[in-house]
Amino acid sequence: MMSRAAVTKEGFLCGRVRSKLNRCTEWLERQPLHFEERLIAQAKEERLKRSVVYINKEVDCEISIRRQELAKERTDKTKSSVMRSVKKGLASGSFIELQSEP
Repeated sequence: MMSRAAVTKEGFLCGRVRSKLNRCTEWLERQPLHFEERLIAQAKEERLKRSVVYINKEVDCEISIRRQELAKERTDKTKSSVMRSVKKGLASGSFIELQSEP
């Protein structure tokens, strides 16, 4: 399995994966190959593309999980911030206790 660094957050190829895919494609186009050899080269290129799709899905999944974690952290921070404000307000007497009429 390739490393996460093979794909950027936007899903673009980077580093060795992109250069390997480009080299494979360029080599395939330059060679006067027999039909069978061309099919083998195309199969190698397709395998590389499939592995890139797998990496994209894996990275998207990890990004989604991280977004959920960040959203939970923000929610927790907001809750604790509100609770601190309420406690300060109660302690300073700035909040008035509402009484319901009978």
